[in-house]
Amino acid sequence: NKIIFAEENLTGQYRIAMFGNQPLNKISGVNKMGKMIDPEEIVLKFKELVRETRTKEMGGVNSNQ
Repeated sequence: NKIIFAEENLTGQYRIAMFGNQPLNKISGVNKMGKMIDPEEIVLKFKELVRETRTKEMGGVNSNQ
């Protein structure tokens, strides 16, 4: 239930245009300037969000440690 925006700018312009400046707890971005975003960067962001979600569901205990 999260959205990942891949944007080739550093400020998340499209994300802000879509959602304004409201808290973006379910919206994350992969931003880069001057180079294309590698698909692996998006996959890594997805894995990071999955880890964070699992940690929150377990009451803050990180299962990777």
